[in-house]
Amino acid sequence: MKKTFFFGLVAALLTLTACVLPEQEDPFERLPEEHLETIEGKLFPFSVSVSTRATHRLERDGKLVGYLASDLVQLAEFEGQDVLLEGVWRNEKMRQIFWVEGIKVAVLAVKNEEETGPERFSTKKFTMLVPSNWEYSLAPNGVAYFLNKEDPARRVFLTFSVEEYSPEEGDITANIAMNGFSGTKVSETDANGKEREIITLYSNIENKKYVFTATYFFDDFETKKAVFDVLQSFVEGEAAVQEVVIAEQKAKAEAESQKLAEAEAAKAAEAALETEAEAETTEEASAVDKAKGLISGLLSSDKDEAEEAEAIEPEETTEESPESEESEVPEVVANSDYENLIDERAYVYESSSLNLSFKVPYGFWYRSFGALSGTLGSFGVADSEVNGTDDVKMWIRVLPKDQPAEGTTELITSSGVTLIKKRNDESVIELTGPLEFRDALWSMADSIE
Repeated sequence: MKKTFFFGLVAALLTLTACVLPEQEDPFERLPEEHLETIEGKLFPFSVSVSTRATHRLERDGKLVGYLASDLVQLAEFEGQDVLLEGVWRNEKMRQIFWVEGIKVAVLAVKNEEETGPERFSTKKFTMLVPSNWEYSLAPNGVAYFLNKEDPARRVFLTFSVEEYSPEEGDITANIAMNGFSGTKVSETDANGKEREIITLYSNIENKKYVFTATYFFDDFETKKAVFDVLQSFVEGEAAVQEVVIAEQKAKAEAESQKLAEAEAAKAAEAALETEAEAETTEEASAVDKAKGLISGLLSSDKDEAEEAEAIEPEETTEESPESEESEVPEVVANSDYENLIDERAYVYESSSLNLSFKVPYGFWYRSFGALSGTLGSFGVADSEVNGTDDVKMWIRVLPKDQPAEGTTELITSSGVTLIKKRNDESVIELTGPLEFRDALWSMADSIE
């Protein structure tokens, strides 16, 4: 009886202990994700006067696909476009709204096949970017194994694990600092010339360490650089992971908006060239018709009419043609007399898509408006906050122009100041504004690179 009671008590205690023992944490636990879907159609503003957070609607073949909202994508920049949207459906006030997380313009998705960039490896507590030609597997022991998809031998060259670390183990002599982490790196080379690196990064928020073990074959500099880039992209902490992912989604949407602006600008420039070519053809045909008429008149008229035509002819030849007016080159100002307002406090704007940078004097506001009215790019500047085009006092526009004049040309009229600066053989920068902002215009013009 006593033995039975003893074994029963032990079993009960073991059961209770199992209930209270903490489960081992999964280092690769993912954040709970909603089911991402992709829908397509034409984007329109939401014009129904009902209380909702939806700002736009998507239609396909004249039928409603869904109402849209987004905290990540500026949907207004894609109105009227056929688009592919990635996001999630959420219920709100008895209706569903599609919350947009990613967008692609349909025509650009077909025409512009971009190189596949790095892919994000994200868990609940950390994230990093890995090359698209890598693949990985997760082992039950909490280790991630990476290999190159293009390697026929499918050799693992990188392992990654999250391990417990106790400060009581002793002081760590860090010999590397990477992306806000301190850590250690140990390298060794075996007899076959393979190099092995163990890189350990110590967590800044908990008693954890992140261990990367990389194996490189002789002179495999490409893989070394790829591993270095992975380490540089490593971020930890739930809030930081979300911040990085959201920022990346916004950047992708802005890049798509810029691609759309560039495509529309190119289309406008092409239409302008076609219009110009048509006008030149019409002028040439008109000149030929006039010449034929004059010859016909001279052959059929009497001597007096012929003399009258000859008398009129010199007046016609002395009259300036539109071509001669266009070929007239305004005076080029090499060094204008102005007060340079650019100093160390100036704001710098850079556009990689336009390969353009310029500085804005301290105390001024500026904003990019994309490709407005056939420009390649339009930027508004003012001495107060710029929320829309009505707030703009000065404009910086990138315009398509064949064979522009060298240097910077200044034109002053009753309406203000215009500066025209050559950008390259196909475009110019035009700066316009009131006469009172002449110093600011010249300062920005001379800062353009």
